[in-house]
Amino acid sequence: ICIASDFIVGFPTETDEDFAASVEMVRRCQFKNSFIFKYSPRPGTVAIDRFTDDVPEEIKRQRNRDLLAAQAEVCDANNRGMVGKIVEVLVEGESPLASKRLAAIMPGSVELKWESRKPREASAPRSQMIGRTRGDQVVAFDGDSSLRGKLVDVEIIDAKNMTLFGQAAVLV
Repeated sequence: ICIASDFIVGFPTETDEDFAASVEMVRRCQFKNSFIFKYSPRPGTVAIDRFTDDVPEEIKRQRNRDLLAAQAEVCDANNRGMVGKIVEVLVEGESPLASKRLAAIMPGSVELKWESRKPREASAPRSQMIGRTRGDQVVAFDGDSSLRGKLVDVEIIDAKNMTLFGQAAVLV
C-alpha cells in the first residue's frame, strides 16, 4: 500500500516538539509523498479567528524546508528499493517532459527517441512514456504511443526524486 499525506507546518501554537513529532511521523510512516505547506492565515477559516499566528515566518520557512527534506529522504529510499523489481504500470501516454524537450530541439516534430538508462539493442524510434503503478508511483520507460491506456510490466532500473525509470519487462 502507498499512502500520501498533507502537512501544514508552523500552525499557530506549534512547538518545536510538535514539529519534531511530525518529522518522526514522516520517517516512521514512509509516506509515498507528502504535500507540505507553511501555515498562513486564510480569511474565513476557523484558525484565523481562534488562534494568534504566533510562529515566526522564518521558523515556518525552516520547518517547511526540514520536513520537505525528510520526505525527500523517504521517497529516495522507497524508490531505490524498487530498483530491480517488475511492476505493473498503467500507461498514461508520452512523458510531458519528453514532449517539451522535443519541442525545444525540434519544433514541429512529434516523436522523440529516448535512450533508456540501460543499454539495449537498436530498435524502432521510441518515446519516453509515463505511467503509474498500482501505488500511484510515476514510472518513465521507453515505448511507443500504442501502449497508452494499457497495462505493461516494467522492470525498474533506476530511481530519481519522485520518478521511477524502467524498461518494458520481457517475461519468460
